[in-house]
Amino acid sequence: MRIAALVEFDLGIDEVRYFAHPFELADAALQRRFEVLVADFAHLGSVYEMREFFDYVIFLHATCDAASFARAMGVGDFCYRYDEITHLKHRIAYLERKLYRTKGRLWRQGGIIYDIHGKRLYKDSKELPLPKALQALLEFLIAHSDRYVDKYDIIDNVEEINTEGSLKVSISKLRSLGLEIETRQGLGYKLKETK
Repeated sequence: MRIAALVEFDLGIDEVRYFAHPFELADAALQRRFEVLVADFAHLGSVYEMREFFDYVIFLHATCDAASFARAMGVGDFCYRYDEITHLKHRIAYLERKLYRTKGRLWRQGGIIYDIHGKRLYKDSKELPLPKALQALLEFLIAHSDRYVDKYDIIDNVEEINTEGSLKVSISKLRSLGLEIETRQGLGYKLKETK
């Protein structure tokens, strides 16, 4: 899961990209999709301006009293105090499961298992090599497995895929690994549902 943080301290969460200033975050959000933003309450106004770039926004505040909570919920989805980092970590784990539509850390399709946290792909219990571009594409397709995703959406949101040609090659490689990916003209790509 792609997490951006606009805070002045380390959250102790893996795979977080930190930004010192809202302008840096805005530039990065235009280039790459982040599912979650964790931001200091002091940046409420800036986050309001770029809210559409994130699936979920979580604010951190010293007190998170009723007034601060109400203001935070006007822009974001959750508000935690600085001393509730453990709660924040649990919330992020929950959002990851929700976004990737899994009951845990594993996504399955037939004899294929993808370990979302470990970033490993297995087929019939044997680990398969998965280059970064294929991993990023697979995670994007898992996160959006409830619908078809058009090629432009993928190219805009998967940093490692930047042309239609590289997308077609990557889809072909995922299929060669045994993944079932449906294609519908005019709609895009979708992982075949598992029964």
